[in-house]
Amino acid sequence: MATQAAVPDLYSYQPLSDVQNAIRILVLMPATKLSAPLHGVLAEGRFANEDWQDAPYEALSYVWGSTNSGHYITCDQPHTGSCGLIRITENCDLALRHLRSRQQPRRLWVDAVCINQEDVSERNLQIRIMANIYSCAEQTTVWLGTESPFSKFALRTSRVAMLLDKPAILAPFPIIAFSLFMQHYASRWSSFS
Repeated sequence: MATQAAVPDLYSYQPLSDVQNAIRILVLMPATKLSAPLHGVLAEGRFANEDWQDAPYEALSYVWGSTNSGHYITCDQPHTGSCGLIRITENCDLALRHLRSRQQPRRLWVDAVCINQEDVSERNLQIRIMANIYSCAEQTTVWLGTESPFSKFALRTSRVAMLLDKPAILAPFPIIAFSLFMQHYASRWSSFS
C-alpha cells in the first residue's frame, strides 16, 4: 500500500530586517519539465542609499488575475527546516514556469511571493519602494500571458515605441507602459530627488 506524502503547510514569512530598505528575492529552482512543481527559496537583499547591495535579480511584472486559482509555489523555510506553500495566481504560476531555467536557479523579485501579502504594514511599506525595486533590477520581464494575437501585437508595438523613444504609443496598454516605463525611465527619478 502506497503512503501519501505530507502536504506542506502555508509558508511562514519571517519579518524583513529593515522593511524600508530590504526585500525578499525568490531563488527559483530549475526544472527540466514545464509541469514540474514550482520550488524556491526566499533570500533577503538590501538597498543602501537606493542602490542595490546584493547579488543581481530580475523583476517580474504581470497581471495578477484571480487570487483563488489554487496555484502554489513551495518555498524552503530555513528557519524551520521545512517547506511551506505560497499561494500564487494562475498568471504568476504560468510566468514562473516559463521563466524557470532548466539548469540553474534564477533570482527573481515577484511581488506575490516576495511581499508577505497577509502583512498589510509590510505590503504598504514595500509598495512605497517599488520604483526602487524595479529600477535596481538587472532587468524587468513583463509577462503578458501565453502567446496570443494580442500579445504578438503588444510586443511589436512596444518594440516600435522604444525604438522611436515614444512611450505614449503604449497608452492603450497600461501594464506594458508601466513596466517599460519602470525599466527604462525610473532610474532617472533619482536625479530629481
